Amino acid sequence: MRVFLYKSLIISLDTSSSLCFNPFAFKASQNLLKLNTIKAIKKEVPKLNSKKKKKTVLGTIGEITLYTILGIVAILFIILPMFGFRSNKMWTDSMKPAISTGDMVFTAPVPIEQIKVGDIIISDAPKLKDPIIHRVYSRSVEDGNIVLETKGDALEEEDECLTTKDDFLGKAYLVIPYLGYVSYFLANPYVIAFAGWSIVLAIGIKKVFKKKDPPLPDEIPPIDN
Repeated sequence: MRVFLYKSLIISLDTSSSLCFNPFAFKASQNLLKLNTIKAIKKEVPKLNSKKKKKTVLGTIGEITLYTILGIVAILFIILPMFGFRSNKMWTDSMKPAISTGDMVFTAPVPIEQIKVGDIIISDAPKLKDPIIHRVYSRSVEDGNIVLETKGDALEEEDECLTTKDDFLGKAYLVIPYLGYVSYFLANPYVIAFAGWSIVLAIGIKKVFKKKDPPLPDEIPPIDN
């Protein structure tokens, strides 16, 4: 926009210098300067406004996306745990296609009496380091205690260990694909440090190279006759 203003100024000054001996011609040259400036402003204002609108729209979309992600994270990892929910990463394909490796399974403790055949549960396995998440294959009562037999959907044989009230941890309610990979990746301290430095660097670069548009008049001044 400044280029247009400079060009208008040069043209007007050339005209005024050739006619400066005549006061009426000099007045006309001043009006010509204003006219050229106004034309340049009118030509550039729509472009600048269009750029500002695009920046505003992109900024709004970015803010909505960020707040949505933060809201989901808050619900999954802050609010749900307040109601007893627990997040569990799935590291095997034993429950495919219902649950795949890298999925995040959210479970909650319920009375074992409420569990029926077909439910997916989480339970401790004495021979395994981590709890297992498998589907209930059969349900029986032995000596007044409920005993659950579990099996992975992708496995041909039932689990060796039976699940009793002492081993039962809860029922699966929600499965989010690939979230287990994401949480595992973000839990790495090196990733957290790198992300923090990247955000600081991006903010610094944006401030250094940010271009400021020259202020524009709210109203175009009238031309003197």
